[in-house]
Amino acid sequence: MILAMALLLSSSCALCQSTDRSLDDPVSTILRELVVASSDDLKSYTFSMEMEQDMTLENLSSGQSQQVQTRSIGFGLVNVTDQALKLVMATLTFIPGDEGNSTASALEEYLQNDTIYMKMDGNWTAMELSGLGDAWSQQNSLDQQIDMLNQSRLTLVGSEMVGDEDCYKVRAEIDIASYADPLSQEVASIVPFIPLNFSDILRNMTMEVHYWISKESQLLKRADVFETLYMTPQSLGLQPSEEENMAVRMSSTTSVVFDGFNESVNIVLPPEASAAQLFNMSSYPESEAVAVSLLDQDGLNETAVIEALPATVSDDALPQDEASVVLPENQSLSA
Repeated sequence: MILAMALLLSSSCALCQSTDRSLDDPVSTILRELVVASSDDLKSYTFSMEMEQDMTLENLSSGQSQQVQTRSIGFGLVNVTDQALKLVMATLTFIPGDEGNSTASALEEYLQNDTIYMKMDGNWTAMELSGLGDAWSQQNSLDQQIDMLNQSRLTLVGSEMVGDEDCYKVRAEIDIASYADPLSQEVASIVPFIPLNFSDILRNMTMEVHYWISKESQLLKRADVFETLYMTPQSLGLQPSEEENMAVRMSSTTSVVFDGFNESVNIVLPPEASAAQLFNMSSYPESEAVAVSLLDQDGLNETAVIEALPATVSDDALPQDEASVVLPENQSLSA
């Protein structure tokens, strides 16, 4: 169940690959073309992000439920020319009404030469992503958002300020239901042993995306993504025991602001990171390797939800690109 959730939650970009754009208003069509053209020669940029995630774990057998919330902030530097990035992130996890027992975690991450270096809880690990497709495009958050904007149906909402910059605001519409078949084929090629019911899953998923485009530079200035998702073991093709009969209801909001376009950035890998033991993904089954790269592509902190599942659900300990979420001790949803 964990691997299946990870694959689905990381498929947001896949949902935008072939939306009919014929219904765009004329201004949105021009804005789309300007953003793509203006971004072609970018050499560097910075970004800041804020993420809020609310999750309810439901035991369908006992009727008990548990709420878990996370709040994250992060900042990143990206050198497009050298295909290198640095990301620092802090996450607070808590149960509403029991904020005194909140847990905090921090992440420091670098990507250089198709290798990700991560520091969590004071320990460095490294993962080589060569052989897993275009690792850089999976990590380049601006490219991901531009691709989503380029493939979505756009509607001009109006004008708003982002900081001191005047921007066009557009809404990106995604026809999620129409992607059951292509998404099913994509995930089946990765994990053919998991019979996911995509019609059921996508029927219980919503996504709302807004973009802010600078009037001066025609570059993407801000992206907001709001998602809701409800999944049961049955929608994931599983037949759980009574204790494992869990459902997950989740809503997440992510806001990313892009800045520092073409300014000088200095990304230096710490010596202790260079000394980290290398985790070579090429020695693992392809399904696991692709799942890890997918988890890292979204930057929405959704992998944190997976680790919040109680012990009654198998925890596959997938490598991840986000700070972990850990339920406080003595919290259980067992029947």
